[in-house]
Formats: sequence, C-alpha cells, structure tokens
Amino acid sequence: GLIFYALLFARDFYAVIFGTVIGHLAVLIVSIMIELDFWKRRILLSTVQIKKVILYGLPFVPAFMVTWLFSSMDKLALRSFSSFEEIGFYTAANKIVAVLLIIQGGFSMFWIPVAYETYENKPDDTSLYSKASKVLAGFMFAVSLILIGFKDIIILILDKAYLPAASIMPFLIFNPIMYTVSETTVGGINFKKKTHWHLWISIMAALVNFIGNTALVPVYGARGAALATGLSYVVFFYARTLISRKLFPVDYGLTRYSIGTLVLIAVALINTFSDSAYLEAGSSILGLIIITLLYKPELKYVFSLSRRTIGKIVARRKAKPDNKQ
Repeated sequence: GLIFYALLFARDFYAVIFGTVIGHLAVLIVSIMIELDFWKRRILLSTVQIKKVILYGLPFVPAFMVTWLFSSMDKLALRSFSSFEEIGFYTAANKIVAVLLIIQGGFSMFWIPVAYETYENKPDDTSLYSKASKVLAGFMFAVSLILIGFKDIIILILDKAYLPAASIMPFLIFNPIMYTVSETTVGGINFKKKTHWHLWISIMAALVNFIGNTALVPVYGARGAALATGLSYVVFFYARTLISRKLFPVDYGLTRYSIGTLVLIAVALINTFSDSAYLEAGSSILGLIIITLLYKPELKYVFSLSRRTIGKIVARRKAKPDNKQ
C-alpha cells in the first residue's frame, strides 16, 4: 500500500498513512475470503450477547488512546524540553531495542490465541501461564543484559557519531521486556471480562510517565526520557500482573521477577550514568550471572529447546538431497 501510493500520488507522510490503511484493508479482505464459509453462516445474535460484546470491547477504545499517549510522551517531552540532537541520539538508541520489539510483536501474535484456547478448554489449569511467564522472563532478562553489555559495540556498528546514544539505551530495554512478559500475566483481566481495568492501568502508567518525563528530561535530556519511560513500564507491568492475579490466581514467580527487575534497574543505572567502561561491563556480567542463577531451570529449558529446534532444521536440510537422489 505504501509503495502503491508513493508511486501513483506523492512520496510524503500521507503515503505512510494511506499505505497502512490500504494494507489493513487488504488483510481484512483476504481474511474474509479465506474464512468465507464462516461468514456465510447465519448467526443469531441476542440483545444480551451484543451487550456483552460491547461491554467487553468498549474499554479498549479509550485504553488504546491513552496507551498511544503513554508511548509518545517521551518524544513529546524531548521535543519540548530538549534539542534535536538529543532526539537523534534517542532514535539511535531505540534501534538497538528494535531486536526485542520484534520478539515482543511475534510473541504477542502467537501467545494471545494460545492463551484464550487454553482457558476455554481447561479454565482451571494455570500451569501453562505460570511456565510461560517464568521462561519468558528469564529469556528476556538474559537477552536484555547481553544487549546492554554490547551496547557500545552495536552503536559503533551503526555510526560512531551516535556513540552518546549508548548511555540512553539501557532503560529503553524496559519497554519490550515489561510489555512482553505482561502479555503472559494479564490474562486474568481478559478471561474474567474485566477489561475496564486496561483503561485505569494505562492512565496510571501514563501519569507516571508524564511526571517522570517532566521532571527528568529538562535535567538529563534523552537519558531522562529513557529513565522515565522505563520505570513507567515497570509500573505498567506490576499493575497489569497484580490485578490479573487477583482476578485469576496464577503463580507467576513474582519474587524472582522482582529480584530480576531490581538487578536490571541497577545495571541500567550504572550503564546510563557511569563514565567507567570497566564498571559498566562488570555490572552487565554480574547482572547476567545473577539472572542465570535466578532463572537456571528456565534458561536451561530455553537452551535445550533451541538446540532441539536447530537440530531438527539441520536434519531436514541434510535429508533433502537424499530425497532427490
């Protein structure tokens, strides 16, 4: 859609907007065509059912709007209280975090239908949610600390001019890690159809983000924006998780997660405000050791699963030439 509009009309920001709309429409049309048999069925809807659907879905509208404001607040604060140079460094720092954002998007698309299907088939079985949250937490903590440890090298690969962005990146890590893990812990709110909580959670996180950015950006610039945004995502995670757990009790291993979060905050603070390369590297290594000990069973499971998956892929590739013969 983006290429189509740019070639036929103009290469401006409208191309992005119309490209996105056209892309979504195309997905909608193709999806309906694939599931045409479902849409041909005659479905009788009662007033009670319609009311339930509206009450379930309506809170998402203002919640999405507040979430959009919440996720944009750091850029707005930088534009108001800082310089274009700081905005450039902030954008460069976000490129490192893009690796985890890809994991976040992919996992969310996979997890949501799996979680709903599991709840529908086994509403009293919470083992999947418990295991998934712990394994994902261990994996995300470990990857985050590795990225923080290699942040300077990654930035140098991009461009030496953006080296100051390395000290901005550590707290930006909290966006993907807190949001992704919260996808496995927020289920209780959705399962119990208490979706109005999403609005209040978004408002709470946005308020923390606003106060943090207003106080920190004028003093620390892009580093302050990253710090405020990172801590607001910590609030976002705990608000989602604690409310969900009250509605639908699950053992998410919050004690270990809280220790891991404190370790990550400490490492991020050192790597954001310290001028010592040895202290930064040492804190990252120590943090990774603590996380490895804290989530040893989960990381062992991830390693074993990865090794089996790679082994299967290699075996299939080796088998292809034999089949041709």
